[in-house]
Amino acid sequence: MIKQSLLALGAVISEVNTIPVSEIYLKNEKYINGSNEAVKKLGNSFRWIFNGETDTVNITFERDGIVKNKTIHRYPYSTFNAADVPPVKWRKINGTIGYVNMEEGSVVAEDLSTLMKELGDTKALIFDFRNYPEFIIDELLGYLNSEPKDFAKFIQPDFTYTGRFRWTKPVKGGKNNSNPYKGKVIILVNDDTQSRSEYFVMAMQTVEGSITIGRQTSGADGDVVDYTFFDDKTSWITGRGVFYPDGRETQRVGIAIDIEVPLTIEDIRKGRDAILEKAIETAMNVK
Repeated sequence: MIKQSLLALGAVISEVNTIPVSEIYLKNEKYINGSNEAVKKLGNSFRWIFNGETDTVNITFERDGIVKNKTIHRYPYSTFNAADVPPVKWRKINGTIGYVNMEEGSVVAEDLSTLMKELGDTKALIFDFRNYPEFIIDELLGYLNSEPKDFAKFIQPDFTYTGRFRWTKPVKGGKNNSNPYKGKVIILVNDDTQSRSEYFVMAMQTVEGSITIGRQTSGADGDVVDYTFFDDKTSWITGRGVFYPDGRETQRVGIAIDIEVPLTIEDIRKGRDAILEKAIETAMNVK
C-alpha cells in the first residue's frame, strides 16, 4: 500500500532537499526533452527534479501564504493504479454549444456522421486537441469546409546534395461539401498538443472564422525518423520541416494561437479548466 504524502493540489514546491527547484531545472535543462521551454517545464521537468535513489525526499512548499517543509515518499510510477475512465466523445453545453473530445480512440471516422447530426445545429463547436487524435483530417474537414484547402508545406532533405533542402507542394485537407457546418469552430490547444495533434490543428485552422484558444503547443510537428546509436540504442528525430502555407514556422515555436490563456496556480487549486471556460465564453458571444 502506498503511504500518501498528503500534499494538497496546488502546493507550490520551491525547494527539493534544500536546493531551489529553479536551480535544479537549470542544471538539468540540457537533458530534459522538449522543443520549447513551455513543454520542458510543464511536461517533462518533474522527473529531473523529483527522481532519486532514496525512498524519500524533503521538500519546501507554500500554500495559502504559509511555507512548510515536509518529507515525502518516492514511488515507481507502476505502483499507481490510475482509473481507466472512458473518454467523453462529445456533448452539448448550454444547449447551443458542442464540445468534441478529439483524443485518440474517442472520436473515430465512423462517429463523424452521428456527431454532426447531434451537434450540427449548434452555434459553435469546440474541438479539444489537448491530446493525441485519430488521423481523420480529411473526414472531419469534409463536414466543416466547402472544399479542400492548403494547410501545410514541408522542407525535406535533397539526398542528391548533402545539406540541401527542398520545398514540397502545399498539403490540402478536406473534401468538397456544398453544405458545411454553419457555426463557429473553436480549437483548444496547450503543451499536450503535439505532433499529429499540431498537424491536425493546422488543418482545422483553415475553417473560415475559426478561433484557436489556449497555450503554446509542443512545437514537435512532423514525421518521425528513427536511428540507432551504438549498442542498439534508438532515438528519433523529425525528418521534415513543417510550415504553414505562408511560410510561418511551427517546429519549436508551436501552433498559431488567437486567444492565449495563461496557466495559473489559482486555476490549478480550484480545478478550473480556464481554456475551456474561455472557449465557452467566446462561443456564447457568437451571434
